[in-house]
Amino acid sequence: MKMKRTRTIVAVFLFSAIALVSCKKESASESEQPYTANCNGDSQAPPNGSTATATFNGKYNSSTGTFSGTLTYSGITPTGWYVQKGTTLVNGEIIASLGAVVTSPVSINIQLSASAAAELKAGNCYVNIQSAAYPSGEIRGKLVAK
Repeated sequence: MKMKRTRTIVAVFLFSAIALVSCKKESASESEQPYTANCNGDSQAPPNGSTATATFNGKYNSSTGTFSGTLTYSGITPTGWYVQKGTTLVNGEIIASLGAVVTSPVSINIQLSASAAAELKAGNCYVNIQSAAYPSGEIRGKLVAK
């Protein structure tokens, strides 16, 4: 009888341990989706032949709603930069400003609205960088989830 009780206790303990290991808490990395964008004049609508370039590497944190990363640009004097909603070669509405225009590289850390986050996750967004020569956008690049 004592042996049977010991086996039962061991079995319950093992089952409990397996159940606890199987339970998974969402980690910070699971709530963060990396994104990248390669910006150039050929991606503008219409393409403009600008030789300026920019790269955005960052992430969206679904737990906090924060979109952050680094924007590196060259060959352009920006007057503004934004996340815009739109498909390839179609101009879209601005859904978020990327902050004050400063020299490259730029650290980005902004809050996205729920609707902007939904557009980002659906793959419907791009980075658009404006200049005095191209006030509606000199270079742009689609935000792609990695």
